Amino acid sequence: MTMHSLHVEVQDEALGKFMGATPLNALAELIWNAVDADASTVRVQFEEADGSGRISRILITDDGEGINEQDLQTGFVKLGKSWKRLATTTRGKARMLHGESGQGRYQSFALGHLVEWRTKFRAIDGKLLKYSIFGKRNSPRDFSYTDFEPASGKTGTTLIIDQIHSTVRGLKKDEAIEKLHKIFALYLRQYPGDPTIEVNGHKLDPSKVILGAYTYDLLVDDGKGNATSVHLDVVEWAFKTEREIFLCNEKGFTLHNHPTGLRGAGANVTVYVRSPWLQELDRLRQIELYRSHELGVALEAAVVAKLQEHLEEKCKTEDAALLERLKKDKVYPYSAPPQSVGEALERRVFDECAVRVHRALPDFESNSSKSRKLSYRLIKEALNSNPDALTTILREVLGLTKEQQEEFAELLSRTQLSAIISASKTITDRLHFLDGLDCILFEKRSRKGLKERSQLHKLIERNTWIFGESYSLSVSDQHLNRVLDKHIQMLGRNQRNPDPVLTADGKSPGIIDLMVSGYIHHQEDELEHLIIELKRPKVAIDRKVMEQVDRYAQAVAGDERFHQAKVRWRFLAISNEMTEDIRRKAKQKDRPRGLVENYDDLNVQIWAKTWAEIIEECRSRMRFYQSKLEFKPDRESALAFLKSLSPEYLPAHLRGEESA
Repeated sequence: MTMHSLHVEVQDEALGKFMGATPLNALAELIWNAVDADASTVRVQFEEADGSGRISRILITDDGEGINEQDLQTGFVKLGKSWKRLATTTRGKARMLHGESGQGRYQSFALGHLVEWRTKFRAIDGKLLKYSIFGKRNSPRDFSYTDFEPASGKTGTTLIIDQIHSTVRGLKKDEAIEKLHKIFALYLRQYPGDPTIEVNGHKLDPSKVILGAYTYDLLVDDGKGNATSVHLDVVEWAFKTEREIFLCNEKGFTLHNHPTGLRGAGANVTVYVRSPWLQELDRLRQIELYRSHELGVALEAAVVAKLQEHLEEKCKTEDAALLERLKKDKVYPYSAPPQSVGEALERRVFDECAVRVHRALPDFESNSSKSRKLSYRLIKEALNSNPDALTTILREVLGLTKEQQEEFAELLSRTQLSAIISASKTITDRLHFLDGLDCILFEKRSRKGLKERSQLHKLIERNTWIFGESYSLSVSDQHLNRVLDKHIQMLGRNQRNPDPVLTADGKSPGIIDLMVSGYIHHQEDELEHLIIELKRPKVAIDRKVMEQVDRYAQAVAGDERFHQAKVRWRFLAISNEMTEDIRRKAKQKDRPRGLVENYDDLNVQIWAKTWAEIIEECRSRMRFYQSKLEFKPDRESALAFLKSLSPEYLPAHLRGEESA
């Protein structure tokens, strides 16, 4: 058998680019070559030498027109001189042409070291001839071919690739088939049934893997007078895949692709972008650098925005359909319409949760109605009483993986609905607390039976927010020595003070009820301590009480260890009533209501307020939110709330016990 030589003229840069293609792109290019040859059937086979799963040989067989003598002498020898360069359709079936540069022969070297084309073609005189072409990766510019010989059968070509690279193993995976579907989707949808493409026994069939296809037309302008028309084909897949943008020429053939960067809920989509400007960039070999052009930046922004809009609309439609199914199946845990903004917010969060569970667990809907109903009720109860418990339910009851739980948490944090529910629950709990506190402080029987230290003190100790959002408990039922230790600790110093803090009369200091501390005026370096003297309801704030508070204030004012430029001290006496002389002092002109003494040079103040004033100040701070939540607590629900917190802190008759 006589062998003939062919030398191909090709630049090093182009050669390196073609031979360095990814295995998947190389395989796709070789399939395109067969399709461009008017093949009706293209079959890719992976042969294994042993049972290791390693591909030892690749065969790509087609029933196209073959490589005739003219194609061999012109298109094969000189890169870019193929007949396709001047044609717009295939020669026999007038299908759209994909390739024109002749790079396929070199992309075969991205798969293996040795290549052989066995081809049959119809000569000008009508006779069927056959021959083979050989190439080696280590001498990519030099090919050889055999003599033409008579043949029988039909035209077509078999490409045999040997000595396969180790990186090619991934072509057998399902992801490779899915990616090939994405590459050939638009073409195969335009020519259904002919050609057929089969890869390792898997037929590429867009009708079986495409859930939906949508088209949009845009006009993109970079703001500087440069514009291009853009046609988008958004394809939704039945398999899970990365969202990608495929840049295409006007015929829909892929030139370049990359991820969209869009995450979150929604369909598995690919968006195909057709534009004459992209086709021109490809002709100039600049398609991969399209985002270096301002028009390319504007084009991508417009495409991503349109895709985002598409996904959001798709989600709304699918989510609404899912929720309707839940209601129809009677597993939706709400029956009546929401009665307040708070309930409406909770309902929105639940709907988000139900939708997210459905997306994370596609088989969840196939569970029994009883099982789904229980799961949804658990989610509802968690949102209503303890949103933080939702993670436990997702993990232990529904079986979501850690990754799915993180995606779920990300979704909720992005919507911020869970935070809104938590905030609304905090507000309603506080309103309940204030109404309950009002009952036990001002109802005659409760007021009489309420104990100061073991009940009222403990209730307030756990709810220091009534004095301001920035306060937290620092000291409870301790000497002034402990107050000083805590003060110094909050300043960042750890040394203790062995010398006792004495009151103005030189005696040992009394025990303060509470000290709460916080940073004020939105400045983290400005600290305020509030020392509180609590009196049970039947004990009025009189001169004796204020003298006691004043002794504590004088002890702080007279002890330099308490002094700090950016630390304020407030002393506050609270009870239901106060004597007339104290009331006058608490209502002095040009002073805030309740301020009795102000030692401005020492940052020390003395206050006296009634519980009615404290409760009303709290209600005023929350009145706006209460009106938006449309929440109106009653006596029974308020007392029930206090009982649920700490029943032992309530008067005996409210606990259902007789007073001692």
